[in-house]
Amino acid sequence: ERGYMNIALPLPFGNMTGILKPEHDKGDGLVLTSKSGEQDAGDEGIYYVFQGFPLRLPLNETFHVRVDVEEGTLRATHRMWVFGIPFLHIEYVICSKE
Repeated sequence: ERGYMNIALPLPFGNMTGILKPEHDKGDGLVLTSKSGEQDAGDEGIYYVFQGFPLRLPLNETFHVRVDVEEGTLRATHRMWVFGIPFLHIEYVICSKE
């Protein structure tokens, strides 16, 4: 009964697959996260898939995507954690060609 977004990156002998759960943020944006909620845990997570067998990795990531109507941009914040420790924070901005 739940939809997910799947992102797969090729790696030697397998791939890293992120199963991201979409959520509404408190404003007008969208949150895609691999973090499991305590009450609604599902298939979300980051996995190393080797010959069809998934292994859940101690990684989590979250994308917070939002539109800035005044600037005419799409913005995203990408954060990652390993063993619960933050190790990546990237800000993306997409502008129209005009």
